[in-house]
Amino acid sequence: MKLSNTTRLFIGLVALSSLGVIAFGVETRQAFSWDRFLVILAAVLVAARFKVSLPKLNSSMSVTLPFILIALTQLSFLETLIVTVGSVVMQSVGNGQKKPQPIQLLFNCSNVANAIGLAYFVVHHMSVQPGLAGSIMAIAAAGTVYFLANTVPVAVVISLAEGKNVLTIWQNVFLLSFPITL
Repeated sequence: MKLSNTTRLFIGLVALSSLGVIAFGVETRQAFSWDRFLVILAAVLVAARFKVSLPKLNSSMSVTLPFILIALTQLSFLETLIVTVGSVVMQSVGNGQKKPQPIQLLFNCSNVANAIGLAYFVVHHMSVQPGLAGSIMAIAAAGTVYFLANTVPVAVVISLAEGKNVLTIWQNVFLLSFPITL
């Protein structure tokens, strides 16, 4: 597929911002909790191979989100970043279908790195009341930020590449994630 210069510029900006996220992860790295990290990484890599069919839609979605939310709360930022980007790589190259274009893989990995960076910031820096209710609120907020930061750039890049309305595309992405039947 031939991409316009605007589409390439957008992908470049997403990739460039992810370099900042990765640099922050490396700069603030902590000692790995190897046992926890490897268990969550293995779980997310296995989950990335599975898809759930969505009712009344000709599509499916990955089942990695619960593991990514666990990583957000249980791992360091760099560990969470590795787990999340690893899930995208596994979904992209391990699905047995056609190989993704390098620019698609770059965009997908960069986009999810940015999204997890924002979600990690929210879950670890949000002022909430201590206890279960506060933890649930922080995780819900981080999940929402992750979803929006992940899906909006996807809708924008598809809109730029295909010349379609970004809001219509995002609505379709939303419905793939949260199928609503009326």
